[in-house]
Amino acid sequence: MLFDLVIGHELTHGFDSNGRHHDQFGNQRLWWHPNTVDRFIKKSSCMIMQYNNYTVKIHGETLNANGLLTLGENIADNGGVKQSYRAFRRSQQQRPNEFYLPGLNMTHDQLFFLKFAQSWCQIMTDEGMIDALKTWRHSLGKFRVIGTLSNFAEFSKAYGCQPGTPMNPHEKCSVW
Repeated sequence: MLFDLVIGHELTHGFDSNGRHHDQFGNQRLWWHPNTVDRFIKKSSCMIMQYNNYTVKIHGETLNANGLLTLGENIADNGGVKQSYRAFRRSQQQRPNEFYLPGLNMTHDQLFFLKFAQSWCQIMTDEGMIDALKTWRHSLGKFRVIGTLSNFAEFSKAYGCQPGTPMNPHEKCSVW
């Protein structure tokens, strides 16, 4: 499943805030129709604002994530989990018992999302976190999980998240 996530993530980069400026040969070229660019910018602004609202408290100070800096990776995370989930569901239909774990009272979908969340576990020093918030193009691991899964209706359905809660907001951001 982790392989599917990586493939989906990387493929989505071809259509993110950076990939949209390169054609199928990797040449820098504006190849999208202007209407597509307009829709992309509008949908991207939702994701920028969403991630800008994520905060961490370090040394008594509240620091915000930078949704613009991390936009390309956030788009890839969100698109990648969708592609991986689709592949997982197709595989599940062909081999329904393959992903079953005895003793765990979790559905196959819940296990899928648990694995996704576990893939972003990280331990960082406060200084490392400050540096990451200022310079990294990837969101902090917990924001990658919260941001991606709160935008994905299938997650909310799998875990029974009530509408309007943090993990099932009324407004979900989706670029693709």
